[in-house]
Amino acid sequence: MKIIRNIRRAGLIAAAVLALGAGPALACSCAPAESAEAQAAGYDLVAVVTVGESWALESESETAEAEAYKSYQDEKAEALRTYAEALAAGEDVPPLADFMDNFYSQSTYRPAPYVIGSHLTMMHVQSVLKGEMSRHVVVKSMDPGMPACGVRYRPGAQVLLLAQGSNGVYRTSMCDRAQFPLEDFEAALNTE
Repeated sequence: MKIIRNIRRAGLIAAAVLALGAGPALACSCAPAESAEAQAAGYDLVAVVTVGESWALESESETAEAEAYKSYQDEKAEALRTYAEALAAGEDVPPLADFMDNFYSQSTYRPAPYVIGSHLTMMHVQSVLKGEMSRHVVVKSMDPGMPACGVRYRPGAQVLLLAQGSNGVYRTSMCDRAQFPLEDFEAALNTE
């Protein structure tokens, strides 16, 4: 009887864990469009492009964060070296945990909650369904993942690009992917 109760209890625990894990996943929430015409209405450029070269952008804040973190790590390493030397010399030193707590409380470094990178991608325009005609456009996007919901394009891939911007410089995110086939956009924008 006790074995049966334990099996039932394990089953209930497993069900509770599964139920807790069944909630919404952390992901980019992209609103669905009703039609290709409705989706295209929100963009300055709708074009078939071939993905070209992509390069990362380093913002001043990203560079400053990296430099501050390196400086902090150097200070921490020096403090630990000094602590180890004092300990080896038989000096009266606090326990390591207390020493580190003191180091952290005196440090002015506070890491950013996250650093979001971005990149530019050259796109070779094959045909324009909506927007200005151009042989090439540059698309800026944040790096993939939360919280930016950026997108990376595979070089050489042909993509139906929906983007906002002008004068050959546009921006996109994961939510800007085409939700309908090319034919639907061609029919909606009368470009057949």
